[in-house]
Amino acid sequence: MKHASISMRGAFGAALCLALAALSAAQTPPGYHREYLTDWTYFNRVGAINNHSQIVFSTRFVWDDPNTSEIMLYDNGVIYQLTLDTYRDEFPDINDDGTIVWSRGVGPGGTLEVAMYKNDQITLITNDAFQDYAPKINNLGHMVWNKRLPQGCANADSDIYFYDGMTQQKLSQDGFNNQGARLNDLDQVIWTRYNDCDNPWTAEIMRYADGQVTQLTQNLIEPQVPDINNVGICTWQWRPSADRFEILRWENGVTSVAINSCANAAINLRGDIACNRWHEENQTWQMWSLVNGTLRQMTFDAFWNVDGRINDLGEIGWSAGTPFQVAAAYNRRYPLGDLNCDGAVNILDVNPFVLALEDAVAYSEAHYCDPLLADTNGDGNVNILDINPFVDIVAAGRMTSTVQCASATSSPHEPSLQRPNWAPFRPSGAAFSPDQEYKP
Repeated sequence: MKHASISMRGAFGAALCLALAALSAAQTPPGYHREYLTDWTYFNRVGAINNHSQIVFSTRFVWDDPNTSEIMLYDNGVIYQLTLDTYRDEFPDINDDGTIVWSRGVGPGGTLEVAMYKNDQITLITNDAFQDYAPKINNLGHMVWNKRLPQGCANADSDIYFYDGMTQQKLSQDGFNNQGARLNDLDQVIWTRYNDCDNPWTAEIMRYADGQVTQLTQNLIEPQVPDINNVGICTWQWRPSADRFEILRWENGVTSVAINSCANAAINLRGDIACNRWHEENQTWQMWSLVNGTLRQMTFDAFWNVDGRINDLGEIGWSAGTPFQVAAAYNRRYPLGDLNCDGAVNILDVNPFVLALEDAVAYSEAHYCDPLLADTNGDGNVNILDINPFVDIVAAGRMTSTVQCASATSSPHEPSLQRPNWAPFRPSGAAFSPDQEYKP
């Protein structure tokens, strides 16, 4: 029998599901479809989304017990539970090959170790007496993470480690609390170096490239949560005033303001940014995105939408809910060429495509879709140069599974059990039911 407090959260979560399902279609920006991968029964934290739209997240079945956390994979409408044990499994990441890494509490004394899931096998990358937090993996299979040492100011010293598939290398300087490392496919690494000996604490953004560590910030207030894309462009947040954050963008030594009043930025290959903004009027965090220079609000609900991750398609996965009841959410991008936003690219898209080329305003009035889906050559513009690539897409019969919008009576957290043939990742675990009770 489920614990009473979990049952109450489940009932509340079901009510939230129904409310948001009714609002989803009207509030999702054109060109996207909202999907809630789970309900609000448990504490779900999105870790990453790759360029095959696979999403990894952790589910904590008892919110105040980290040893009930398990790793989940969402893959084209199916959720797979990859762990089922009494160890702490959190902070997952996934690359485009479907290799998953996370922190797993199986070390000496239950310390967190870096675990890798590949080819249906779990391999430990670390196995020591230290806490190894939040590993990230690139498409080369290389990793970074922070190793916490029980020493220093606030007993919080941490080092950044890089793993190239063979050896581990410490990148950071001793005597600081180094956290939040991310890396790209060039093996460039960015992280936050906290100085807990200062009161109040201070921080700097650090970057590793070509064997050298450089400092990107100087005396900013609370710079943290950095990210880096595959051409080396970096973002991070800082606090220019007590009541707001700001997103900065660094490229080739030049730092500029990317977004005012936003936090927790993530950047993709195209330079698109996802972040969450505080809305004072209803005391909520909402997801926003900066795409092709246009800033758009992505969520419009009564909950906290935070920690968004964005892939190169502009799709965003994030955590949505209350501080203790959190669902995994996903804004799915319709495919290029799908100008009627029915989930398929075919002859029915020809007339909308022509209208998008001729008059984007008229197109937007006629279709609740995105004219940028007509940018089939990917140059950022919609014009006659997109005609031949569009014809190629339609002629090739490139189809995607039709998106099914949740009705007011359906449960948006119940995934389909069908599985496509093209998916590059094949976990052997059984499909996960959100109603499954945690069993140690």
